[in-house]
Amino acid sequence: MRHAVFSILVENSAGVLSRVAGLFSRRGYNIDSLTVGETTDPKVSRMTVTVTGDDDVLEQIEKQLSKLIDVKEVVELPAEASVCRELVLVKVECDTTRRQEIIAISDIFRANIKNGTELGKEAKKYMDQGLLVPDELTVKILLDRVAQDDCKNGYVLDGFPRTIPQAEVLDKALTELGDKIDYAINVDVPDENIIKRMSGRRACVTCGATYHIVHIPPKKEGVCDTCGSELILRDDDKPETVKNRLDVYHKQTQPLIDFYNAKGILKSVDGTVDMKDVFAAIVAILEK
Repeated sequence: MRHAVFSILVENSAGVLSRVAGLFSRRGYNIDSLTVGETTDPKVSRMTVTVTGDDDVLEQIEKQLSKLIDVKEVVELPAEASVCRELVLVKVECDTTRRQEIIAISDIFRANIKNGTELGKEAKKYMDQGLLVPDELTVKILLDRVAQDDCKNGYVLDGFPRTIPQAEVLDKALTELGDKIDYAINVDVPDENIIKRMSGRRACVTCGATYHIVHIPPKKEGVCDTCGSELILRDDDKPETVKNRLDVYHKQTQPLIDFYNAKGILKSVDGTVDMKDVFAAIVAILEK
């Protein structure tokens, strides 16, 4: 089993996203992540799809995608030229007087490019060539954002830094401004819990409806409530596949955890408890 990233150029027409996603669901393939955006040609969009499977499955996915009428080109991106990110969505309950700005680095990039700032233009040069934006430029864009008034009482960085070089560049830039990172928070969930959650998923081979044998069980075991078709455990939800993905995650993340732990600012939170308790634990750290 391996992780693959497909770059798909499609006609920017109504229903194209549904048709591409439908191809995966009809054949029981799971999409790990999917993003869509216009290219420089407004008539063409680029879909970036991340999937996990063996070589035969990935080859079939590429062939089947190429047959869709809306698809102009399908390319599997080389692993060494691809950067994959995990996304966490957090619901925060607070009033406007206590709300701190939650900053996603991706939103900052989009805003700079859309507004045509000098930093945005510089970043777009790299992005248009399919290159990674240098860490130094990323940090400049980030610092420009947190210098705004709505961040004067603090901010949360989401999705950055992801690597040791990024963390080092960020630390250096903040030090020069007389600032620093106060806390790095690690929401800790044991691998066995994650494997158990993932392996409980079930998918309909016909309509693509998804279930969980514990949290969202079907009315009849193994049968889809919507269309009556068989429910399956997808390859990428099997315990051995999830374990392999977790191994990759730990290799990428552990160095960053060690980096902030050595600085004495790493705080770990138990992610196995109720979501409200996780939130309360994070708030307690920030209010110290």
